[in-house]
Formats: sequence, structure tokens, C-alpha cells
Amino acid sequence: MAFTNQKEQVCGASFTNKCKLGMNTRFDRKIVVVDTPGLYDTGMTNEQVTKEIVKCIGMTAPGPHAILLTVNVGRFTKEEQDTVKHFVDHFGIGMYNYLMVVFTRADDLEDDNVDIREYRQLKEEERRKVETLHRHLQTEFDEKFALANEEKETLAKEIRKIELEKQTAESREAETRDQINALKNELKDCKQQEETRNKEQEERLERKLHEMERKQAEQLQMQTNKANEDRITQLQKQMEDNERSREQQIEDLRKENEKKLRDVEVSYRRQQESLRDNSRKGIEKEGDVFSQIWTGVKGAAKAVVETVKKCSIM
Repeated sequence: MAFTNQKEQVCGASFTNKCKLGMNTRFDRKIVVVDTPGLYDTGMTNEQVTKEIVKCIGMTAPGPHAILLTVNVGRFTKEEQDTVKHFVDHFGIGMYNYLMVVFTRADDLEDDNVDIREYRQLKEEERRKVETLHRHLQTEFDEKFALANEEKETLAKEIRKIELEKQTAESREAETRDQINALKNELKDCKQQEETRNKEQEERLERKLHEMERKQAEQLQMQTNKANEDRITQLQKQMEDNERSREQQIEDLRKENEKKLRDVEVSYRRQQESLRDNSRKGIEKEGDVFSQIWTGVKGAAKAVVETVKKCSIM
């Protein structure tokens, strides 16, 4: 990756004694590499080295994605084995899942026409230990030319694979997010539909209640109207009965008056006849009796007239 602040020198002591940060961009992704001190050739105490290694975790926050073990293309020395053990002691056995072994000075092999895949200078036991336990990725690293073309392509493929996995994960996350949003929208629609159904049910109940109240009012009005009609009919019948009774009373009174009038007329004629008879007899006896008779006749006639007037008024 051509970090300018990383330089390998052939010397007996570690070139790095403090954590150093290097950054570069590849395939539009920022890559951060922290160079940590060597563990057994820096002249630093174990506590100081441990402190620097722990500090690199903070420099790669939220944490490193890979641990690169840089070794020379020589024998896998005991110091380098102890370095791996030291990392395991600090980070746990799970560190092997993130360990990558990077070989430096691969150009020395190229000068001798030796391929890294044919390189077997490591002891068989040490090689199995690194490959089996650590499951490392062997990558040749050339400080003169950054990376050999073949290994560069391998790393590029790995990065593209990581990018593809990231895109797949992002796509799945987006799909999941869309599904969640769809479920939220569906839930919202269900709530709205439920509210609409409740509102429609409430409106139906209100209409039904109003209809029942209207019918009840109509029934009461009909009952009231019928009662009024019955009362009116009853009053009309009573008035008709009263009218017939009054007419009957008037008729009875008229007949009674007519009968009284006839009786008066009969009585008057009888009195007239009696007076005439008496007058005839009295004329024979005294001459002034005629005037007395005439006075009596006028009084009787007046009484008859008064009686007739009373009957007519009644």
C-alpha cells in the first residue's frame, strides 16, 4: 500500500519503539495501519511494550480488523513465535481468526528466482504450527515495489470480496429496513382502517339511534294524535248528544206550551160562554149589571193574553 512512514532496515534492533499510525485510501476505502514496537528486540520492558500494543487498539478504534505479523523471509525464529504467543496472551485465542503473516524482503527471493509458494525454508513443524493454528494468509511484501502483482491482485480480490459482502450486507440491511418500513406502513394503514371502521360503526350506531328516536317520536305523535282524535270524536258526539237533548227539550217545551195554550183557549172559551150565559141572566135582573160584566170580560181577556205571551217566551 506504499505507506511512506514504514521502512524496513536490516539491523539488530527494532526500527519501531512506539506505535505509529499510517493511512492510505484504496478502492475508495480508507485503510489505517498501526505499526507496533517489536516485543523482544527493542530494549523496552514487557510492560512498556504491552502499553504500546494496547494503545494501538485506541488508534484503530473501534478496533482492528486484522493483525499483521511482519516477518523476514528467513527462519521463523523463537522470538517471532513468542511474539505470536504474546499477542494470544493479550487478545485471546480468537486472535488467530484475524492474524495475517506478511513476509518482507520478498525481493531477495525474486533475485534468486525463488517463488514464495515454493519457499520451504521454515521447519515443517513451525510451518504447520503457523498455517494450522494461526491460519494465516501468506502475502509477499516487497518494500522496493510495494506489492508483487500477483499478491496485489489477491489483496484486491479480497478487498472486492469485502466490498461485495459489505454491499450485500447493506443491501440486506436496506431490504430489512424497507420491510420494517413496509410493516410500519401496514400497521399504520391497519390502524387507520380500524379507526375508519370504528368511525363508520359509530356513525351507523348514531344513525340507528336517531332513526329509533324519530320512530319513537312519530309513534308518540301518532298516539297523541289518535288520543286527540278520540277526544275530539268523543266531544263531538257529546255535543251532538247535547244538541239532540236540547232540541228534544225545546220540542217537549213547545209541545207543553202548545198544550197549555190549547188548555187556556179552551178555558177562555168556557169562561166566555159562562160569562155570556151569566150576562144574559143578569141583564134580565138589573140594568147596571152589564157594565160589571164588561169589566170582568176585559180582565179575563187580559189574563189570557199574558198567559199566551209567557208561553211564547218559553
